[in-house]
Parts: sequence; C-alpha cells; structure tokens
Amino acid sequence: MNLNAIDTSFCAFCQTEVESAEHFFFHCDMTKSFWQLLCSWISKQKVIPTSLMLENVTFGVLNVVEDFHNLNHIILQANYYIYNYKLNIIHPSVKVRVEATCQIKQNIAATINELVKLVEMEHVSTLLQLI
Repeated sequence: MNLNAIDTSFCAFCQTEVESAEHFFFHCDMTKSFWQLLCSWISKQKVIPTSLMLENVTFGVLNVVEDFHNLNHIILQANYYIYNYKLNIIHPSVKVRVEATCQIKQNIAATINELVKLVEMEHVSTLLQLI
C-alpha cells in the first residue's frame, strides 16, 4: 500500500525504503525516533511505563495497562501528527493548519495530565483504604 500522492514508491521521510504503511508509521528511522521519544516522555511522566511495538502503533494497546484507553488516544493522535507531517512534505503548498498541530499537542498534554491526576487519586484512595 503506497501512501504517497506523488509518483514515487519511496518513503516521504527517508527516501531510501519503499513506502508501506508498516514502514512509514513504524520502521522508518524518522518515525522510529519519534515513537522512542514519545515513549521516553510518557515513561518520564510515570503514567504508563511502556514501549510500543508495531502492533500497538497499528491497532492500539489492548487492555494490558490500566489506562490503555488514554494510551490509545495518544497513539492515535501521534499517528495523525505523523501523517499530517508527511502531507506537508509531499504537498508543501497545502500546509496543515498550525492550529490543528497545536491542538494535538494540547490534547496529548491534557490526556497525560488526566492520567497523572488519576494516578495521584489512586495513591490517595489506596492510602485511605490502609487507614
């Protein structure tokens, strides 16, 4: 499946590999670095310690962590961001709205903040149960 809208079969990011959905969203050096940085940031927030595999990026996380719905929201937003970034590369005259990109960042930050609050509330309720 070629995701390019132009006459090339090479990845819009690396220009070295034939583009497929699997390569573009996960195996390309550029997107691989993006996922590693995102996972590192999530882990530093001490919300959801995880590393993402191809299956997670493609289908989401299937009920293996407590807040898997929120993690899936972050993955979906990240995939949207990656695809829009590609559109800016192959169609530079059609700029993806800056507001949309900022909104994605705000949505991810809000989701993380909600997760932090839930984790803090869980710790409080656990302490109250012990008392």
